[in-house]
Amino acid sequence: MRLLLDASAIIEWERDNPRAKSTIEECEQINISVVAAYEVLVGARENLRGKIEGLFASCPPRPFNMYDALIASEMTKALQKAGKKVKTLDILIAAQAKRLGLTVLARDKDFDVIKGIDGGVSVMQLG
Repeated sequence: MRLLLDASAIIEWERDNPRAKSTIEECEQINISVVAAYEVLVGARENLRGKIEGLFASCPPRPFNMYDALIASEMTKALQKAGKKVKTLDILIAAQAKRLGLTVLARDKDFDVIKGIDGGVSVMQLG
């Protein structure tokens, strides 16, 4: 399986959540969005920054591009039409996963809402 880690998955990995660790360690390809990297770094405690930055060094975050923005804008419109509210950063990550053909690994129900509106988004929840 090829994964795109959401910030919630990175946080669970950092907390040594056994399911997060085994899923990440056993997957075929790990990817991180710069959007998720931003989310994690904003909330990271100073004593954990080194561990998180080590993960980013071993798996460089993927840049967000114009195609991702186009997909995200369509997702946002569909969510608005359906009367659903989710965090903008999660929409950006989902759009990037869709473009790259990756499965989002998360512990965040916003991704289930997005998947319900856009069946082209693959999501694996940690709990």
